[in-house]
This record gives sequence, C-alpha cells and structure tokens, in this order.
Amino acid sequence: MSNSLDAQLCYLFTFPHLGTAVNQPTAPLQKLKDAPYFKPVDMDMQLLEATAVQIEGIQILVQAYLYEREIQVLECRFQLKDVLSSQSLQLKDRLEAGMVQTLVPTAVYDSGLYEEYVLLLVSSEQVNIDQFVTDKAQQLARFLRSQREIISRDDVVTTLATRVRYSERDMTILDWEGGIVMALDGDFQSDIEVIKIANYQLLRYRMIDQRIEKRLETLRTDLHRRRRRSLFPSASRRALQQIIQERLTLLLDFERIDQELLMIGDWYTAQLYRAVIDELYMDEWKQTVKTKLESLESILQVVQDNFSVSWAVFLDMVQLVGWLLLLLGYIVLFFLDLRLY
Repeated sequence: MSNSLDAQLCYLFTFPHLGTAVNQPTAPLQKLKDAPYFKPVDMDMQLLEATAVQIEGIQILVQAYLYEREIQVLECRFQLKDVLSSQSLQLKDRLEAGMVQTLVPTAVYDSGLYEEYVLLLVSSEQVNIDQFVTDKAQQLARFLRSQREIISRDDVVTTLATRVRYSERDMTILDWEGGIVMALDGDFQSDIEVIKIANYQLLRYRMIDQRIEKRLETLRTDLHRRRRRSLFPSASRRALQQIIQERLTLLLDFERIDQELLMIGDWYTAQLYRAVIDELYMDEWKQTVKTKLESLESILQVVQDNFSVSWAVFLDMVQLVGWLLLLLGYIVLFFLDLRLY
C-alpha cells in the first residue's frame, strides 16, 4: 500500500433558502445500500442546478438540493492528491474558506446560521480498511479535527471511536465536524444522504431555537412597556395573539422533526443515522428547544394573566370613574336645589 492517498473530499453546506419558491418535481431520495429499504424520512427534496467553481486551481463540483422548500444543502466534491499530508491539509483549509466565501450567502454567513460538514471518501479497493485506520490514525484524526499539530493518543482514540460498518469492506467513521467514508465500488452516496438529512435536521432545530429567542425577546420588551399602556392593551393583545400562533407553528415543527428521527427503516441506515445524530449532539439541541418552548409557554401564560389583570383593573377604573361622575352629578343637583329654595 502506498504511503500517499489520493481521494475525494465532499463538503456539505446547509443553510436557510433565501430565494423564492422553487417549482420543480420532487426528487427521490437515494437508495441506501443494498438492503431491505424503507424511505428514511417523509420529506420533500428537490434537485437544484449543478454548478462548478474553481478555487486554488481545484475544480469543485457543486450539486444543490432543496429540502422542504426552506433549506438548501450544497454537496461539493473534488479530488485531492496525497490527502493526508500536511500540505494537503493546509490546502484543504484554504479550499474550505474559499467555498464558504463563494457559496454561502453573505447574509447567512453573517448570521452564523449554517452547518458545515466534511467527508473523506476512500474507495476500499485502495486500502485494507482496518490496517489503514490503524496505520493512519494520527493523520485521520488531524483531518477530522482540521488540526495540523500532533494530537494526543487519547484524542485520536476519541476522534475515531464512532464507527459504523455495513460489511467487512465498508466502514464509516464519524466525528462532530466531519467523517470518513470507506466503501466498496465507490458507494459513498448512500452514507452521504443520511449525513445530509442529519445536518438538515440539526439546522432546523437551530432555526426553531432562533425563532423562540426572538419571540422571548419580544415578550420581554412588551412586559417592560406594559405599565405605560396597561389601560390600552389592544396593541399588546394583537402581538400576543401573533406570538401564540407562532408558538403553535414552532411546536408543530418541533414535533415533526422528532417524528422524522424515528422513521429510519433498514438496520444499517438506522445505525448510521443514530451515530450521526449522536456526534452532532442532536439530542442536546432537541432538549434545548423543548425547554425553551416550555419557557415560552410559561411566559405566555404570565402575559395572558397580566392581560386579564390589566383588563380587570381597567374595568374597575371605568366603574370607579362612573361612580365619581354620578356622585358629582348628585352634588351638582343638590346645590342647584338649594339655590332654588
């Protein structure tokens, strides 16, 4: 086996779709390995235009996908010689920065609301998989961590710990920033499809989290202003109704993601998907969003109670003013009667 390794790299960029609605037929999801197959998730995926960009003299093929008409996934592939060498790792970093600058919209980049994942694609005909992972453990760990310095033995073990195998001639190693897919006959796409879905789900959680934060900030601002307009709550009531409707939408989105995570079919796909969402800390994001939704519900209840109290106080004050006016009328009539006599 040669010391150098020429291989493909696949970058996945996932971000909110900023363009107009796309009217194209839905594309079927990639068949996942040669096994009893069930559609992994019930989602609308459209194939968009394929393009190519050139960075540092490297031709990069870019295939765009649109998931659920709201999130774009860019699958960027290119070939790199001696991919695990220090020079190639430096070139990889520059290519990555160039792709972000060229392909990720400025508004998305400024917001930070996008996901990036890199995959090293190795044909298993090139290597003896187990021996390759053992011999190249340090270089593979540095590739996954985008780190040029020597990594400690414990960190190497941790980085390469999550492994999923379909057969003796296949192995996928996953970390939170990237992965290594080794497959027979270049059958990489099936694993890439699962990883794209996981990144899509993660971004959806992040988008819901951002929307909840905005709604919470709106409620906080509204509560601070409440004293000055407590007698005229109509504007605040309309804002509250909008937030209640938004919360229902958020809740439905959250439940849908939760259900989709359970719809993986065959054994290998389910195992791979579970490994990916563990590495992406999906369960932690799910719990964070769930906690914030519960917080939003609690704050909404407080605001609604506040509205009720404000309205009751308003009615009490109207009643008091009415009694005062009535009393004033009686006093005026009393003095008028005295003058007549």
